[in-house]
Amino acid sequence: MALRDDLVSGLAAEYIAYSRHLQSLQGGLVPICYGLFVSDQPARADEPPLIGALVLSYVGTPPPVAFPQLPDLVRRQILLALQELHDAGVVHRDLAERNIVLEPLRPDGTVSGPDDFKVHIIDFDAIETGHECPGLEGDPPCEQLTEVVEMFGLGGR
Repeated sequence: MALRDDLVSGLAAEYIAYSRHLQSLQGGLVPICYGLFVSDQPARADEPPLIGALVLSYVGTPPPVAFPQLPDLVRRQILLALQELHDAGVVHRDLAERNIVLEPLRPDGTVSGPDDFKVHIIDFDAIETGHECPGLEGDPPCEQLTEVVEMFGLGGR
């Protein structure tokens, strides 16, 4: 949600990303985008002229700890999710814990294997599109994914 009119343009950029570049990933890797609401007038005199909200499906919560402190299994699943995003031609450009969402799939919320949770990626207002990803095995390998491997301390993948 943007409570300042100067932030509404970021929501508009994210809405364009969802509708143009992330359509096929919605409901899986990324939340479903139901639309962008932008007010045409302030609700009160002391509010900015524009207030916006991007309406997305609920897909979970950010990790409770920093990337390096996440279990190896979770970090590897995040890397696979980023690879899927790259395979769709999209580079996120703002990888941070706040932009990764984990959805528990077990009723008790515990994680013992990769089928116990789903990784979702959010916040697409600064993406790069048209990425032709060689993956980690390419020659040369994808620079962005290699940086993630190093940041996550995953070594030889």
